[in-house]
Amino acid sequence: MGHLVGYTFLFIQLCFDLWIYSIYTVYSLAENFYRFLFPVRRKSLDKEIILITGSATGIGRAICLQLAAKTKATLVLWDVRKEANDELAEILRQFGTQARSYHVDLCSRSQIESAAERVKGEVGNVSVVINNAGICNPVRFLDECQNPEAIERVFHVNVLSNFWILAQFLPQMVIHGHGHIATLSFLGSSSTLPFLASYNASKFAQHGLMATLQDEIMKDPWRPDIKFTTAFATFTDTTLTSGQKITYRYPFILSTLDTTYVAKRVIEAIQRNKECVYIPWYMEIYVLLQRMIPTRVRHVSSKLLFDLELTTRSLEFSRNHAPFGHNNKKFGRFNLPPVKE
Repeated sequence: MGHLVGYTFLFIQLCFDLWIYSIYTVYSLAENFYRFLFPVRRKSLDKEIILITGSATGIGRAICLQLAAKTKATLVLWDVRKEANDELAEILRQFGTQARSYHVDLCSRSQIESAAERVKGEVGNVSVVINNAGICNPVRFLDECQNPEAIERVFHVNVLSNFWILAQFLPQMVIHGHGHIATLSFLGSSSTLPFLASYNASKFAQHGLMATLQDEIMKDPWRPDIKFTTAFATFTDTTLTSGQKITYRYPFILSTLDTTYVAKRVIEAIQRNKECVYIPWYMEIYVLLQRMIPTRVRHVSSKLLFDLELTTRSLEFSRNHAPFGHNNKKFGRFNLPPVKE
């Protein structure tokens, strides 16, 4: 009899929880639709100290230029390319922006910690972190495994550096009860693409870090007002895509993105405190459908939008690091070209 009463109580509790969950879900969907039509007002970044990693080129450079043009924030530029980073800092200062350039190799935890201490002493406490830096090895998995140092470097830059950077700047955000952490992710962290094993895996890990950290901050007894933004962009015209040949089935729907466009969307998402932003926006629908359709359909669905192949540069890497010595033999769907003297 006691068991029956207990199970009855649990069943009633389950029904009540499902009812509350359903109401909250409907409310959230309605709010999202309303915010799609009437977005949240943009917050000002004028007095923020913003750290941008991978600032010298690509999306990072575009973000810095857009921030300089639209805000009065102080910019802290981190990149391993010292000359290009110093040149960008000088350009930003000519715009009237306070910008400091730091030469940092994100593979080195000691360099990250040293640079963070310099920033705190020379600039102040960073209130916004934009983890943009990333590297990619577009190559077949078995060939990539022949170069373990390259795989380790991908994870050092794309994932582990995020840990060490946040370990330096997040404590002050918690103490001051204010901050924003943004991460440039990739569509591959919500879907899968061939020839990008280490890059996709690192972006999955990066996404997991952001989601976990956000949940943890919500349970922090200090209740700090720290916002999180993860940007999921498709292929962008940067050095990361130089080793890939991307064919778009419907280029009027999807094509390689411009770095300035991505930068504008990222900054807008930060200003509107968006937790996730898909670039372009309708890729969120694609990701949602990917989770709903059968697995075997999912494997071929990406071909409806784009097809990813390797360029000659990546094929040459495959030849030089191939584990089975398949010169002049079919390698997957590719015929390896003869070695150029």
